Amino acid sequence: MPRFNRAKSDALPTRALLVKRRECIYEYWRIYQQCLPQRFAHQIARALGCDPACGNWQGQAFSGLQENIERLATTRGLERWEP
Repeated sequence: MPRFNRAKSDALPTRALLVKRRECIYEYWRIYQQCLPQRFAHQIARALGCDPACGNWQGQAFSGLQENIERLATTRGLERWEP
């Protein structure tokens, strides 16, 4: 892992990498939601604009994540990264 972190630096993941890792992201969200449900609901609503009490919240959150990354890459000129 340290090797990947050094290579990544401050770069953002590519869209292809996000899509490739979508199920892993969903799994981490499920774990976080189970362990800290109130904190998770607050943070995912604020950061990604969705309500985990609604159906398909994962799809909405993933779209929000992609949009946030695109916005950051465009407005701040950040590089993209994929291992």
